[in-house]
Amino acid sequence: MSTNDKIEENWPEIPGYWEVTQTAIRLVKHEMNRDSNGNGIISEIGHFCSRTTTSEICIVLLGAVIFTIGRFLTSKYIFIPLVRRVQIAKRDESKMPESAYKSLFYTSIWFLMLYIIFGHHEYIFRDPVSCFKGWNPNVDVPFGICLVYTLQASFYMHSVFATLYMDTWRKDSYMMLIHHFLTLSLIGFSYLSRYHNVGLLVFFLHDITDVFLENSKLLIYFKIRRGKKYPINDQLANIGFAGFSVSWFVCRLYWFPLKAIWSAANVSEGPADNIHMPFVLLLNCMLWVLLAMNIWWFTFILSMLYKVLTGQTTEIDDIREEDIVPSEKKLTEMLHVGNGKQNGVHSKSNGKMAVHTNGTLTHRPTAGGEAKEVTAMSD
Repeated sequence: MSTNDKIEENWPEIPGYWEVTQTAIRLVKHEMNRDSNGNGIISEIGHFCSRTTTSEICIVLLGAVIFTIGRFLTSKYIFIPLVRRVQIAKRDESKMPESAYKSLFYTSIWFLMLYIIFGHHEYIFRDPVSCFKGWNPNVDVPFGICLVYTLQASFYMHSVFATLYMDTWRKDSYMMLIHHFLTLSLIGFSYLSRYHNVGLLVFFLHDITDVFLENSKLLIYFKIRRGKKYPINDQLANIGFAGFSVSWFVCRLYWFPLKAIWSAANVSEGPADNIHMPFVLLLNCMLWVLLAMNIWWFTFILSMLYKVLTGQTTEIDDIREEDIVPSEKKLTEMLHVGNGKQNGVHSKSNGKMAVHTNGTLTHRPTAGGEAKEVTAMSD
């Protein structure tokens, strides 16, 4: 066998978007016809949920509590004292602990997944369709993948609480809640039905963008320290935003549909002896919804790029924070960050500069006194 033949065998040709769509449509038709014969999804959910053990549920719930306590303690005793010590901009004091905590999680777990996939299960990325070869509902989940699933499930349960009570409220926070519940459903159904290989691939392709995002936001928050601006932070943040934009397109809009969704749409290639595979239609629908969310969030990135290229802005901020709604339930209020005026919203009398004093600057004056819109990065 020639070298080229070996390369073709090891790295199958990536399908096109239309091929993925056609395969998904055929799968939907097949599954709907099957369900019409009496094998409904309700009975599948009941059967597989009954396999969940009490210990598994307790471990995930305990993990969510630990993540929440960890967020509170690291914010109160590490991140908040740090921002006060280095004196970053007031508007960023309440947002820095959130990004720092997310950065720790996403960076750590992405490198863990990188090691698991390319160190032990390289075929998951190389040939995703092979994820289902030899599938059976009673196969043991490898320890590394089980660990990732446990951490992800616990963190997303924590994230639901954090979005409501701890994070800065943004214009897409309701969408984030939908995303968190969708992700938890995907985690649960893929784990119970032993689709953990493709589930790991979905985690891997999505979390890299969060690594770029949260670390870039930290660079922005620390660009002003003790009243002095450090241009190096802006330069590094621009590099980070470029990495964020490219990784979003490549991983979430290219590899995700052409690897993960393609794999899920070809589940019939996996099991032997015509073994029935559960939740196929449900999981495929969820993956397509997730892709739609990725496309919607990508519009924020395109908006940012457009404003940078047209000179409407020279700094990168978070465009989702233009419509922040102050909330007295947030972690920053519990920790008494800043003064009492931070929770209010007021504006300059000349109407050219509107400041949300909980940390959001929606307009900044230019040298000529005209208001200039601040734009942003998307999550």
